[in-house]
Amino acid sequence: MEPRHLRSFLAVVQHRTVTDAAIAVRLAPSSLSAHIRALEAGLGVSLFIRGPAGMTLTGAGSRLAARAPGLLADWETARREVVEERRRMRIVGTEHVVASQFPQLLEELRRRRPDLEVDVGSLPTRGDVLDQVRTGCADAGMILDVRQTGGDWVLAGVDDQQLEFAELAGAAMVLAVAPSHPLAATSGLSLAELAGHRVAIGPKVCAVHVGIERVFPQLSLERLPSLVIARSWAVHGLAAVMLPKFAVASEFAAGTLVPVPVDTRPLDAWLRVAWRPGAAMTADLRDVLYAAGAAATAAA
Repeated sequence: MEPRHLRSFLAVVQHRTVTDAAIAVRLAPSSLSAHIRALEAGLGVSLFIRGPAGMTLTGAGSRLAARAPGLLADWETARREVVEERRRMRIVGTEHVVASQFPQLLEELRRRRPDLEVDVGSLPTRGDVLDQVRTGCADAGMILDVRQTGGDWVLAGVDDQQLEFAELAGAAMVLAVAPSHPLAATSGLSLAELAGHRVAIGPKVCAVHVGIERVFPQLSLERLPSLVIARSWAVHGLAAVMLPKFAVASEFAAGTLVPVPVDTRPLDAWLRVAWRPGAAMTADLRDVLYAAGAAATAAA
């Protein structure tokens, strides 16, 4: 039972047709079909029922589908041990996510997987992160997404196509200002009272920007090239800034920014990990998800 045959099998399980599965795993449909036939011949059973609406699993196919991810992960672990190969992965994120989340993610990965070498990439926007994952330039990407409470992600359908996601942890949104800012001395601030003050946010492609604009349309927003710049403006007293709490934790600890009590709960922020659909859930990717979850939970 060859690993490439199992990967093709799992792609058909997910996508239901040979054509769609072949696109997902970047094979010619004829090659993928040959993998399925070889797998069935080797096992001596039919794994799919072929029909006009697509391919559905037989009983034997269902049993194999439950076992195949584990078989692939075990094979990859054994292969690395035999050839004494250090596995490499590339994980990417936007600057503020890399700065705040990746140190603990990498520490947790070193504890879990000392054999795994990780390349880290910092990219300008959420869209850049997802593009690198989608095109195979990165194995996984961590992003910050927002949505209105109980609703859809504000950028759903914009650049999320052809990717799988896992929600790691909620990220509380906070309004922060310099200690000298007029809002620093307020308590129980309402959004109506906030409307007269400048609030710095990131670029239009930022999920936080789009979410704030959609959920709090009454605010006077100062659009800046990045969330890092928006945070710097707030530190220098030029504006208030609305960000996930983890992005200003060091400023709160240093006293260069202070939180302003205002209800931001209509806007839910989440840290998420993205990877390519159809990719086998290897031990490497599972450990990245576990480590990312631990980092996000600690930050929250």
